[in-house]
Amino acid sequence: MKKIALLLFAGAALSLSCSSDDDASAPPVDSDTVYLPVDAGNYWVYNVSGSLQNGRDSLYVANDTVIAAKTYKKFKTKTGPSGFYSGALNNNGVRKEGDKLLVTGSADVNFSEDFPFTIAITDLVLFKESAAVNEELSRVTGSITETYNNIDFKLDHILTTTAKEDVASLTVSGEQFTNVKTVETRINLKISLVAFPLEVLPAQDVLVSKQFYAKDTGVIKTETNFTYTIPATFATQFSIPATANETQQELLVDYSAE
Repeated sequence: MKKIALLLFAGAALSLSCSSDDDASAPPVDSDTVYLPVDAGNYWVYNVSGSLQNGRDSLYVANDTVIAAKTYKKFKTKTGPSGFYSGALNNNGVRKEGDKLLVTGSADVNFSEDFPFTIAITDLVLFKESAAVNEELSRVTGSITETYNNIDFKLDHILTTTAKEDVASLTVSGEQFTNVKTVETRINLKISLVAFPLEVLPAQDVLVSKQFYAKDTGVIKTETNFTYTIPATFATQFSIPATANETQQELLVDYSAE
């Protein structure tokens, strides 16, 4: 039986023409507050634990990169990332615009070992300081076709980021952080057969992840849950579990954020 996983890993190529649907016409809000310091050389080390995968990620700002005439900070990890958050930024570009943090690159969604697909992201809003609770920051929608076991599948996906509640104080790895803001990342996925209208995976939220941003530090904690349910007949046919519920936590243990 194949191990099912759903993790976001950043890829270098943009293979889908999808972009974030946030209100680009609204003028940026000026802010001198920094919730993710992006100077070159800054780094964050996370202990990753959970039912899906354990590890230790070292995420750092590598260099400037120009994408579509805009300058971004290139994020990388020292080794292949284990965690959702580090994987989402690895090899992607981040820039600050007003009180927003924007990311451009791609996210590889590996629904199974042999069934990956890629979501391209253009200025997806990772974070917005002035956002109200439950304000949607960005939305990426798309549909692609993938072949698995010589069968064509249609994958309809929605990727959203949403501002959540502020946290006055949060202790992580023995250090107390104040002025913490949270963002929820969510992926909704539907998989159906191309040959005839039959849903293999009914539309459902397969990934929900919450990132905790501390002022002048960056992300100090990430909590991620992956879950899905598919009809038992398809689970048997493709030798995968009919249901899954995996959790993961990334905790900041060391950092340099100037």
